[in-house]
Amino acid sequence: MRDFDFIVSPAKLLTPEIVQMVSSIHEHKGKQELFLEANVDELKTLLEVALIQSTGASNRIEGIFTSDKRLEELVIQKAEPRNRSEQEIAGYREVLSTKEIIELCPDISKITVERTLTNLVKSGYIAKVGAGPSTGYVRV
Repeated sequence: MRDFDFIVSPAKLLTPEIVQMVSSIHEHKGKQELFLEANVDELKTLLEVALIQSTGASNRIEGIFTSDKRLEELVIQKAEPRNRSEQEIAGYREVLSTKEIIELCPDISKITVERTLTNLVKSGYIAKVGAGPSTGYVRV
């Protein structure tokens, strides 16, 4: 059976380095939310780029190809589809899932993506569609 000394053991665990890290975490708590609020335009642009890239990749998998400029016009709804292939592309512009965003932005943590999407929904930039694993987001 092991003994735990309630006086000596905690002193070994709370080294100055660990206390400094805990203090640093506490100091930076909440700054991420301020970043998200201050950078809504940049995050909106990031979401738009992710949507364009996701749509292009999905359509290439299905054998539908177009120029990058035309793809962007179709996804951002600046242009109307001219043919069946472009109608397929335009269909993808509606919904983007959290998983797709995370795959397209691997440097951003899942929690940050989810918080950003929640903030964009609250701000009215996007709308949440569905629930659970089939949740998607559409531009409003």
